[in-house]
Amino acid sequence: MALSAQELADLNRSEVPAQTVTNTSDGMTLNKCISTGQPYKVEKWTTLNELYEVLAEESLGVKNSRDFYLKYFGIGVRGANAIGTDSRGVTKMRTNQHQPIDANLFTAIPFIGRPLSNPLDAVQRENYRMREVKEVNGELWEFWWLQLINFDRYDPHEVLITRDPITGNETTVPYIHTEDNLKNPQPVPLTSEGTVPVSNEYVNSTAILNCTLYQANLREISLACKAYFNDASYGSINEVGLAYGIDVEHRGAIAGGGAFTYTEAASALFAHYITERDGRNALTNTQVNLAYDHGGSAPMLIHTVANTSAAGQGN
Repeated sequence: MALSAQELADLNRSEVPAQTVTNTSDGMTLNKCISTGQPYKVEKWTTLNELYEVLAEESLGVKNSRDFYLKYFGIGVRGANAIGTDSRGVTKMRTNQHQPIDANLFTAIPFIGRPLSNPLDAVQRENYRMREVKEVNGELWEFWWLQLINFDRYDPHEVLITRDPITGNETTVPYIHTEDNLKNPQPVPLTSEGTVPVSNEYVNSTAILNCTLYQANLREISLACKAYFNDASYGSINEVGLAYGIDVEHRGAIAGGGAFTYTEAASALFAHYITERDGRNALTNTQVNLAYDHGGSAPMLIHTVANTSAAGQGN
């Protein structure tokens, strides 16, 4: 029997996934604390602050969980590795999967870099966090490793997704709660086999985290990679991390012994990683779309007493 479109897609995903998503254990624990209003203990070796030596000691220990926000993202270039070539000489890529205990991207790259003699101005700094000062060819530079997520498309709502079991095509409509859902919920009866099959309908809580990078952003990434790695081609993005943190006021050094006050992220830790098989190059693209659905699906169950499979029924 020929595979359905959905079965073929599932098979291809399992063999050569184009994208993987990993939720970190730190992010899940912090989310629990935020939901319940309980304090969160930031453990050693979990924060980007320790890595880049920015508010490192201050970021550890017990914190008020309600001070954290999921509002930053970082980018990297090791979301996939080449695993050889096929008979046609085409390079085959394998998507790299993060572990939930990973505290950083595989190979992070900076969003922007400037010599300390010409740092970002106050307006430019508002969009970045995690400022590392590093010497480049005898000159001190600032590199910024986190950027603010854009919430212009963040519209939390529920949708009902119906999947065609033959074609794999999905249709999405807003989910409207009914009076019956509230006043008369009923248990789903078991099938004759004693199971409750999953239907081809899903309800999804959806909201878009917009991390899209535009031409000006991509040019800055290329220039920062050239300065940091001495290689602008490092700006070929195929991994993204979404991070929690606490915005605080901090003092940063500039050339000549001066300093300025800016907003920094304390206790910054990654909650989600997205790795992709194919990189998007900052040198050759005018825009890189990075928009992620900050949601979760819950399958509907079939109200039936039949004994046929869910895939064959729909709802």
